[in-house]
Formats: sequence, C-alpha cells, structure tokens
Amino acid sequence: MKDNQSGRSMLEMLCVLGIMAVLSVGALNGYQYMITRYNANRTVALITEISNNLKSAYGEQETYEGLDNETAMSIGAFPGELGSNPQKTMNPHGGGLINVFTSNKLDTDCISDENVEDGCQTAAVVELGGISRDTCLALATADWGRSPDLIAVVVSSENGGATANNTGADNVYAGEDEAYSASKYSKFGYGVVGNTKKHEIPMRVNVATQGCRCVDENEIDTGQCSFAMKFY
Repeated sequence: MKDNQSGRSMLEMLCVLGIMAVLSVGALNGYQYMITRYNANRTVALITEISNNLKSAYGEQETYEGLDNETAMSIGAFPGELGSNPQKTMNPHGGGLINVFTSNKLDTDCISDENVEDGCQTAAVVELGGISRDTCLALATADWGRSPDLIAVVVSSENGGATANNTGADNVYAGEDEAYSASKYSKFGYGVVGNTKKHEIPMRVNVATQGCRCVDENEIDTGQCSFAMKFY
C-alpha cells in the first residue's frame, strides 16, 4: 500500500514539474518578446529625437551643409545615451552605428554628384545599421508623425545597404523621388537599385518585410538589416 502511494506521489510530482517547465518556457518567450518590442520602440523614439533636434538646430539656415556626426554631437542633436564620441554613436537599444550626414534636395539641378553647388544640400539623412528584423520593421512601419519635412525612408536586408550604392542590396524605398531612376537614387544617398517602385510612408507591413529579411547576397540569414531616413 505504501509503495502504491509513493508511486502516485512521484507521478504527480513529475506532472507538476512538467507543467512548471512549460509555464517557464512560455514566460521566457513572453519576456524576450517584450524586450524585443521595447528595444524596437526605443530605437524609433531615438531616431525621431535625433531628426527633430537636427531640424530645430538647422531650421533657420535652410541648409544642412557640413552636417556629420561630430557636428551633430557638438550642437546637442545626439541624445546623451549615445555617448560623447562621434565615431562611436552606437544604438544603445540594439544595432550598429547611428550616422547623420547632408544630402541633396529634390531638384534636377542637384541630382548629380558633379553638380553639388551651394543651395543643394538642404536635406539630411539619419542612418542606422546592424538592426534586427523587429527593429527594421518597427522603423519602416512607423508613422513618423506624417511630417511634411519627411522625404523618404529606406530599409535594406543588408547591413549598411540602405545608404550604400550597392546593386546587390535588397532595398525597399518609401516616399518621394519616384520619378528618378534607380541610378539617381544613389545620388541622394539611397542605393535603391533593383527597386524603383514608390511606396507610401508609413510602409505597409508586407512591403517592409521585403526589405527587412536580414540576409546577405547569398540569402544567408545575418540577423542584421539597415535603415535610413531623409528629411528637410
């Protein structure tokens, strides 16, 4: 009789342990999902803050000429969480370097690299590489306040491909400039070679997914995508 009771108790204990294990795995997955979403949302907020700070700092000048990381840091456009080294502006919420630079306005007189004259560099770009799929999708599908100053956003499956003149980059573009050819997109700092179809901002999820696959030219999963935003 005692042996039977002992057997039942052991079985019950194993069942309880099994249930606890299942619940633990579920809780862990839920926690990881929450962290992923938090990092993605914080990255969107960070890019928004940087772009707003740049617009505010350059608002009276009507040009972003000379803009780079060092200048952005000196005028306080980079939040303190990015540190004090303009060469190491790493995204604290996952991903690689955050870079800012000047770009040409949407004008046929300014689309050529050989014709960057005074008055052309009235746009700015914020780029971010080494981001996860979730962060890439969050950035691509963000509303960005539907600002009239926003020109375009680009996402790429390649780390750094969103702003590189890379014919192999699997890039997806949304915003203005739809009349320009793929070769001219690169003049603006967007290597949108192979994808000239214009999409609306914010991107639809099914559209953003095309550019947030995070694979290399051999279709090997790298887990790293890139993003770029261009604005006046």
